[in-house]
Amino acid sequence: YLEPSYVIRRFLDPRHTQYLTDYLQSIHKQDKASTDHTTLLLNCFTRLDRIEELKLFLENYKQNNFDIGVAISVCRKSCLDQALDLAKFNKQHDHTVTILIEDLKLYDDAVDYISNLSYNEAEKNIMKYGNLLMTQVPQKLIVLLKKLCTDFIAKKCDESTSIVENISMGFEGYRNGGFSDGDEHSTPEDFIHFFDDSKQLIDYIEYLIRNLPTCSKFLYNSLIEHYLTLWKIADNPSTERIGLEQRLVELIKNHNQFYDHNHVLVLCQTYEFWLGAMLIYEEKKLYNLIVRHYLSTKDYSSLYTLCKRLGTTDSSIWLHALNGLRLASHVPSSFLQEILQVIATEKLLSPLQVLNALTAINENGPNLSNVRSYFLQIFQKEDEIIQKDREEAEKYHRESEEMKLN
Repeated sequence: YLEPSYVIRRFLDPRHTQYLTDYLQSIHKQDKASTDHTTLLLNCFTRLDRIEELKLFLENYKQNNFDIGVAISVCRKSCLDQALDLAKFNKQHDHTVTILIEDLKLYDDAVDYISNLSYNEAEKNIMKYGNLLMTQVPQKLIVLLKKLCTDFIAKKCDESTSIVENISMGFEGYRNGGFSDGDEHSTPEDFIHFFDDSKQLIDYIEYLIRNLPTCSKFLYNSLIEHYLTLWKIADNPSTERIGLEQRLVELIKNHNQFYDHNHVLVLCQTYEFWLGAMLIYEEKKLYNLIVRHYLSTKDYSSLYTLCKRLGTTDSSIWLHALNGLRLASHVPSSFLQEILQVIATEKLLSPLQVLNALTAINENGPNLSNVRSYFLQIFQKEDEIIQKDREEAEKYHRESEEMKLN
């Protein structure tokens, strides 16, 4: 018996590769080969382009203890099918996915394979190849991402129902009791960066909102942002734009506990979705900003509607409107008179407050003629009150004199 290393040294020259291969095959047949010998033999098969012998050897020695990773790497250079088969047989998931994606470009098969892995293995491969798979097989990948985040336990909601309607129904579409301690699921936010299509991302987030017990504010912020993206590029007017606007209003108005107000406010301002910004202003009682916006856009009818709706509970909004109107240019006198009429009728502000609000008059702003009728009305009412007080006083005076005479 001769130590194999002595023989191998004799045949390391490339000219003797044929003899080295024959010798390595012999010691394998006698079960005297080590893992290093197996690795060397695989490289010899590859160098000599003896692919059929390589396949036969791997088929017979699949359960050997040689370095699987090295074997797969060797096979990837000359025999991809055999490398893939070897990786699958030995549950080398990373190698399998790499071969399917990088070598064979079988993206559908790669997603199918990842779908059957454990959560840890699947998530690891998705984080590695998610961007590439999103460009090649987006729909199939999105289905997998949904599975990773929900584990398919989530109760299905009506897919034809809009996200807003599902949210409005409360958490009926969520799992009963949420996740248990044994549930495995990915963090939805980790996959957001894979998406470069707003419609696909909206579909992904809407599914999660319907099927998870809770969702982070980040998801809601992202949902609103991509609604705004689609709303901004949609034709105006169009059915699509109107539908997106309705969804945005519904989310911002009725589900404000789910998103970050300051973040969404900045988004609305950036995308010039002023209807949403007005809703957040009103929620935060920033009436002065609402008034300022309506005045800057000369939307006096909306300003009047706002003052009429909220002014009875918070009279300061009338003061904000007056302060804004006095600095605005070309304000319709009829509009100013309507506001002053409401203030006078409801007695929301004293004449002095109104006067102070209109003291610094813009050159093109309201003038005395615009507010003359208001002050005449106030003075007339004051005169009536004074006259009534005088009549009451004279009455009491006469009655007291009569009582003295009696």
